[in-house]
Amino acid sequence: MRSPLPVLVDFWAPWCRPCRIVASSLDWIASSFAERAKVVRVNTDLNRRLAERFKIRGLPTVKVFSDGKVHSSAMGVRPPEEYARYPRAGPRRACQRGATLSAPPQTSQAADRLGLARPSEAGSGSRESS
Repeated sequence: MRSPLPVLVDFWAPWCRPCRIVASSLDWIASSFAERAKVVRVNTDLNRRLAERFKIRGLPTVKVFSDGKVHSSAMGVRPPEEYARYPRAGPRRACQRGATLSAPPQTSQAADRLGLARPSEAGSGSRESS
């Protein structure tokens, strides 16, 4: 992954009710911590290879990437404070403590730019949010 900032990646699907619950927390993190972390949203229905590559077994799943590696992962609905720990602490301190973080909207196009997917893996129909 090519990003100087930590990246929170939210693996979700449109039919997933818990994913909708997590989305509002992740939207808040994306806007509140825009200069400290990137938040990317990957629709697993449109990006199956990417979901397989990162061994996504349940939705929603949020993975935190820093220095090109997965530093933490959380499956299911978590309190917003848990998702916010990582950008508040900064990548080094949060990873040392094993903090969890989350990821809001952006999609395969954003994932491509961040090096999460090869062009052949990026599904169409993904949308990027600002």
